Amino acid sequence: LSSLFGNNQGQVMQAIAQHSGINVANTSRLMTLVAPLLATFVGQFMKNNNMGVAGLISSITASSPSFSNLLPSGISSLLQAGGPTHHVPQPPVMNDTGNSRGNGWMWPLLVLIGLAALVFYLMKCRNTPTEPVTTPVADTIQTSTPVTEKPSIKGTMDTSGNFIYETGELTKFSLPGGVEIEAGRNSSEYRLYQFLSDGTMMVDSVDKTKGWITLDRLYFETGKASITEASMMQLRNIAAILKAYPDAQVKMGGYTDNTGAADMNKKLSDERAAAAAKSLVKMGIAASRVKSEGYGQDHPACPANDTPECKAQNRRIDVRVTKK
Repeated sequence: LSSLFGNNQGQVMQAIAQHSGINVANTSRLMTLVAPLLATFVGQFMKNNNMGVAGLISSITASSPSFSNLLPSGISSLLQAGGPTHHVPQPPVMNDTGNSRGNGWMWPLLVLIGLAALVFYLMKCRNTPTEPVTTPVADTIQTSTPVTEKPSIKGTMDTSGNFIYETGELTKFSLPGGVEIEAGRNSSEYRLYQFLSDGTMMVDSVDKTKGWITLDRLYFETGKASITEASMMQLRNIAAILKAYPDAQVKMGGYTDNTGAADMNKKLSDERAAAAAKSLVKMGIAASRVKSEGYGQDHPACPANDTPECKAQNRRIDVRVTKK
């Protein structure tokens, strides 16, 4: 933010805070969130429209009068007064006569427009009365459960001590390229597919504890890092999804319950996460797209860790999309 606004940063924050009714500290936090999100959006917009930097700048320049009208009073003058007080390299913009002119105002303006949109959305949500929404039971997972939040856990223990999740009604969904997968509506595969196929869902690069999806049918032999044969079907489905979204990168996280020594649990969880990652690589996923790490008994899915069912939920492999 300081590279965008220089010595004007404090004045910009104050103007936005007064305009939105949000205090300066929270305004700064919102700005910090908006900048990388907006950069991602702009990058995808350029890619989708086969647009270079010059084309993007030209488009923004043409629309800048309309953008400026959306800003709180006083901010436009701060930008026009010179933008950052120290030099930030910017590509030149060609005017109608063919001469280049500075565009140091452009990137601060983009960030502010993004923030203005976010503030408008938050204010609208705060001021709009909520109405009850009736959702058909069959569509609950698809329409109302964010992929970054785990649905309520339902399941039972099997004779081997594994937690068998209820993954919901079987449904078929087609991946880009025509491959079709059949899995439960609450399944890990379906939630991963939802996240990768929905352009509005973004990777949280700030809070890396978010976005983890538990692989609900991946099990290991007791005390070992050997994946059971029955678990390979889910890994094959995960591999198929990753092949359909070739830009996606993931991380496999391994976890244990709190039985035994913490250092041994950490080692076992490392080995199990690595085994899951290696299986995906053997199925055709580039090793550069799959990372792994074991966290041992940290971050339990069932914090109590005091019943067989709870411990079984904590013995797991989670997957997190690190890049879309």
